[in-house]
Amino acid sequence: MKGPLRILHVASGDLWAGAEVAIFHLACALSANPDVKIEIALLNDGELAARLRSASIPVHVFDERQHGIFSLLLKVRALIRQLQPHIVHTHRGKEHLLGALAAALVPGRVSLRTVHGSAETIAGRHPGLRDVARHKLDRFVAGFQRCAIAVSAPLAAELGKSLPGMPIRTIVNGIDRKTIQAAAAQPGGPIAPDRIGICFSGRLVAVKRVDIFLAAARIVLDAHPGRYVFHVIGDGPLRAQLEAQARDLQLGHCCVFSGFLPNALPLLNSMGALVLTSDHEGTPMVALEALALGVPVVAHAVGGLVPLIGSAAQGLLVGSQDPAGIARGIIATAPPDRPTPAERNNLLPAEYRIENSVAAHLALYRELLAGTPERH
Repeated sequence: MKGPLRILHVASGDLWAGAEVAIFHLACALSANPDVKIEIALLNDGELAARLRSASIPVHVFDERQHGIFSLLLKVRALIRQLQPHIVHTHRGKEHLLGALAAALVPGRVSLRTVHGSAETIAGRHPGLRDVARHKLDRFVAGFQRCAIAVSAPLAAELGKSLPGMPIRTIVNGIDRKTIQAAAAQPGGPIAPDRIGICFSGRLVAVKRVDIFLAAARIVLDAHPGRYVFHVIGDGPLRAQLEAQARDLQLGHCCVFSGFLPNALPLLNSMGALVLTSDHEGTPMVALEALALGVPVVAHAVGGLVPLIGSAAQGLLVGSQDPAGIARGIIATAPPDRPTPAERNNLLPAEYRIENSVAAHLALYRELLAGTPERH
């Protein structure tokens, strides 16, 4: 191969959530390598696109609100023909479809995918016809790709069942701690700095189980009135429902819904703990960010959170989603007599540094270009 390794990532960019944060950190680190040329194709012109442009990474936006699936396929294929990337790397379902098929229509392109989390279905509901059809289509599309990256070992095991025969590699997400610290140093912070802040940060959707976080908040406040303030950082379709729950629980001024924050890190940096009560997770970027800032994490023991928190310098895994158990975890991790944090040490395990993620991705890219990877 002559010249730099050319990589095209295909992503949605509709949100600024875990997958988008992971893509941004990876793209920035890859672009710093003189032997790599990276460009990004997005289906939405949002926060991810803006941040990539600020980092001088070429971005191509094909607005999915203005184009049907066939039109998008043709546009992605035209971009691949123009750029001639060695690697087409896709993220999430629709992008897998577009990137894999478009790459297959241009001779010599190698395509792979990253799966950032389990399929999100309504708890307790059996898969419907649409779910079954979507899964069958995804398995068909996977046949045009050479490998799938899982961001945690539990997710890799799950993919081994849903995509039988496809090589699966586990590469955990990584972050640049210096970038996180710089963003966290910008103005911002808690509304009640004299109290211990406890926060959830993420999309307000069913799988995140923010209802459990709020129920746990009520228990903590009953046990230690006046010592804690709870923050819900993020937005989503369940916001009104969750705000109604907070009112029913009479959380009052002790629970603050911050909405989406373009930079939530200053607020996160001031917290006594981050709490994650999800039904399932890959390797959530907000947990990496918290640990890099020295903020301990209390988490339901699922997915990539198990090895992450299990190897972190400080944090607590909770075996069930019982609000009382989550409340006990919060009090144990950020006790009521603990002063508000002024200075913290890095709690992030070394394997989640961005340089390790980049090295693993580059090794896999080169292996794919050399031949078919073995299943690990």
